[in-house]
Amino acid sequence: MTPARRGHPAGRVPRWMQRVEAPFYKLAGTRPEQSMHWLRYALAALFVPLVFAWWVLSRTARRHVNRRKGGPMR
Repeated sequence: MTPARRGHPAGRVPRWMQRVEAPFYKLAGTRPEQSMHWLRYALAALFVPLVFAWWVLSRTARRHVNRRKGGPMR
């Protein structure tokens, strides 16, 4: 367990920041006190950049197609 999880002073998160991030954890359905299995972490680490790359490429392709047809660029 990391020092931040054990309440080590160097890794402690301020209370105001805990109040700010708590709704985001609830919205995402995560529990900060629960650790993540290595396989789940690895899949998440691969999935997020792939989704971002897909989004960027789809936006780029859409602009390229609209430019060829003479349509408006979004």
